[in-house]
Amino acid sequence: MKTSSRRMLQLRPALRIALIYAVFGGLWILFSDRLLALFVANAHLLTRLQTFKGWFYVLVTAGLVYYLVSQHLRRETQLEGSRRLSESRLQAVLDNAPAAIFIKDTRGHYLLANRLLREIIGSSEGSILSKTDQDLFPDEQARQYRAHDIEVLNSEKPMEFEEIMISPGGLRRYLATKFPLFDEERRVYALCGILTDITARHGAETQLKKSEERYRTLAANFPNGMILLFDHDLRYLLVDGTGLQELRMTKQEMEGRTLADLFPPAVREAVEPQYRAALAGEKRVAEVAFGDFLYEVHTLPVYDERGDVVAGMAMTQNISQKKQSEKERLLLENQLFQSQKMEAIGRLAGGVAHDFNNQLTGILGYTEMILQSLRPGDPLRSDIEEIHRAAERAAGLTRQLLTFSRKQIISLQVADLNEIANEAQRMLRRLIGEDIELVFVPAPDLAHVKVDRHQIEQMLVNLAVNARDAMPGGGKLMIETANVELDEKYCRQHPDAVPGRYAMLAVSDTGQGMDENTKARLFEPFFTTKEKGRGTGLGLSTTYGMVRQHQGTIGVYSEKGVGTSFKIYLPSCDEPLAPAPPAPARGEVTGKETILLVEDEQTVRDLAEKILARYGYRILVADGGGSALLQAQRNNEPIDLLLTDVVMPNINGKELYRQLRERRPNLKVLYMSGYTENVIVHSGILEADANFISKPFAIEALVQKVRQVLDH
Repeated sequence: MKTSSRRMLQLRPALRIALIYAVFGGLWILFSDRLLALFVANAHLLTRLQTFKGWFYVLVTAGLVYYLVSQHLRRETQLEGSRRLSESRLQAVLDNAPAAIFIKDTRGHYLLANRLLREIIGSSEGSILSKTDQDLFPDEQARQYRAHDIEVLNSEKPMEFEEIMISPGGLRRYLATKFPLFDEERRVYALCGILTDITARHGAETQLKKSEERYRTLAANFPNGMILLFDHDLRYLLVDGTGLQELRMTKQEMEGRTLADLFPPAVREAVEPQYRAALAGEKRVAEVAFGDFLYEVHTLPVYDERGDVVAGMAMTQNISQKKQSEKERLLLENQLFQSQKMEAIGRLAGGVAHDFNNQLTGILGYTEMILQSLRPGDPLRSDIEEIHRAAERAAGLTRQLLTFSRKQIISLQVADLNEIANEAQRMLRRLIGEDIELVFVPAPDLAHVKVDRHQIEQMLVNLAVNARDAMPGGGKLMIETANVELDEKYCRQHPDAVPGRYAMLAVSDTGQGMDENTKARLFEPFFTTKEKGRGTGLGLSTTYGMVRQHQGTIGVYSEKGVGTSFKIYLPSCDEPLAPAPPAPARGEVTGKETILLVEDEQTVRDLAEKILARYGYRILVADGGGSALLQAQRNNEPIDLLLTDVVMPNINGKELYRQLRERRPNLKVLYMSGYTENVIVHSGILEADANFISKPFAIEALVQKVRQVLDH
């Protein structure tokens, strides 16, 4: 219906003129004859007027036809000018288009070809129009182009193809966009094509594919991590690597999605600045935590052949194990350093204590001799007693230093830590006060340990005092025991420990806790956080020395504002409990035997000579090993006892005794030293069963030990 209407409205000009002429002629004949018949009755006049009417009709219709034809011709001229102008403008647009454009009829003849297409083909417009692809291109190309054209004409839809043209400029690739042209009746009458040169893009895509293949090969084999390629929208273009399983995602799930699609805000905040920097041309390295893992992320830009940043690359490696190893190594180094520092301080403390003991031996011995010679009411007695007490306090400090340096005498016996801790409770309750709750949690079937009972009690006292001072407002003190086994991992982190079975003694408080700096110096002698005059700083260092002397280890766990726990690990043993030792019997301490006294420290030598002479012994004195050998050679009388210092220049006490026994096989020996028996024995200088007395010694202790050695 619409088509018929358009046909009626778009009649040809000639038909319009004929219709106008016919209508005008019919109206003229009809109305002119009636008018004449109405107004003219004379037949002769009517005939003459009919003749004039005919000529007038001819003139009028001729003028009308002339007017209509001239109007049509003028309109046609204007339309032709407009058409030519439009065609000129269209041709100018087409000739300056950056793509090759053509129109073909349904049989494949070119109806239009713009300048770029003519240049590609290498022909003028006149030599292209009305020709087909078969006339212009090699057979294989022409068949391909025609097949594409037919596909578009049959589908009546726009389609895209990739076509190759061999032109004077060489082989080029084009993206051919082809679409049908329809007439007024929606019938396809032609085909239009637009060719866009994609040779460079295709080369870039080929290079990109090769690069992508290389990246994928590299990424797929990237050890302990991933390689990620991303664009300016932070969309992942390529993802691969052995670390994908840690993310619990596949590369198919990640590729094509953005950073924001895949990761939580915390990860995005850490990673996005690195990605943006890479896209801006910067290289960066950052550490990013994701789940239970820590990654080292290297980001860098990816450039094209022009030097433009086209993408960013991130290379990630899981450094969790590395960081843990570094952490453990640093911890081990710190602990080793701490152990070496404590060992060095211990050696220094032991040496200082040894030298002090020599001096204190003289002070204590001489003040004791003076006190024995003074009458009870003598005014000097109180002053001498004060000197003696001060010297004893100093001796107590040296004993603590020796304990810290593991050079104190200990008496090891098989014992039950539960029983020791249980018996110590009453004393500890008095020590810590009523505002601190004492809780004891013994372990059932606790393994036996070989310890010095008095030192274990001293450890408990030292740790309880430390806990009490950490809880000025009250709190809870807990003592626990347990059977534990220290493995290789624990011992790697604690160089003092040896793998094996241990009995643990833990003392915990709910006090103020301590920071890392305080923990690092906790066992140093004289280090204290207490106010001046409230502590010597030797309590914990003494505890440390006692633990190490028992071949054990001690750990400290503390949190500021929560509390502190000391855990002492002592090697367990399978031996039964030792019976209680009998009380020593006090016997006669005087004698008349001959004693060879060898001591390189004059104060100690003179004191020992006076003490022993006072108790009836005959004394031969030497200031070293060489002079002692001379004394023995010159004196033909029997020598019953060698009382000698252990550590002396040139010849030590043990070697001196060996040489003297070659001539005097019945000679007995009593060793003395400012060092303790343990260090002398552990250093290999003396045997474990050697007779020994430690300096400083009391008068009674010396004469009893001398008498004991002589009588056995």
